[in-house]
Amino acid sequence: MIEKNLTEIPSSDAPLAQQITAKMLVEKGLMLHYPFHGTAEDASGREQHGAIYHAALTKNRLGMSNRAFQFAHYDSYIYAKLKKYDYKKSTIACWVYWQQRHALACIFHVGHSGRNGFGLLMSDSCCGGGAYLSLLLGGVQCDAFSGAVELPSLEWVHLCLVKNESKWTLFMNGKKRIQVTHAYSPPDEMFSVGGCITNLNASFGGIVSDFRWFNRVLSPIKIKALYENT
Repeated sequence: MIEKNLTEIPSSDAPLAQQITAKMLVEKGLMLHYPFHGTAEDASGREQHGAIYHAALTKNRLGMSNRAFQFAHYDSYIYAKLKKYDYKKSTIACWVYWQQRHALACIFHVGHSGRNGFGLLMSDSCCGGGAYLSLLLGGVQCDAFSGAVELPSLEWVHLCLVKNESKWTLFMNGKKRIQVTHAYSPPDEMFSVGGCITNLNASFGGIVSDFRWFNRVLSPIKIKALYENT
């Protein structure tokens, strides 16, 4: 498949741009997709469906009912067992609405949070609860971002974490916010959204919508397109 650069598409042809963006993103490298259309089923075709624990369906950022999950309880999360994957290159994106319900709030995590893997959570940059987006590297570092990025509360925000070997880049609302280089321990097959399967007191305390995971590094242009068209 030959991809088209979105910058080559006339700005006056927005519907065409959206169609090309959707086709481009879905057909290449989408290994997990939770659109949350009333369920936690995987729309990528890989059948990595999620099991829902104490999470409730709610409206997404467009006001559409049953298109997002709220993780209000301390032990709420969606769990899935991922198929074998090397994790060297990844792009993970979702919409979040943080309601500041819990001190230690996990957006997603793959692996065992105390021994391996990686994920995004809210912290104070010192492994406690706070208002900063933290890159948790299980068994290695509780906040590789060192409290550099604050997450606004009570508003929808598009987050995108890009992993290229040991280089980690965080985008917020289509814009690059921070990049760090840090080693990590490869994860096992455990995966959770809206909470952490190995820490049941770390649910997000907010809403997550349209969760996507690509097994490749998306360019900044494509990340911006994902933000603008999903």
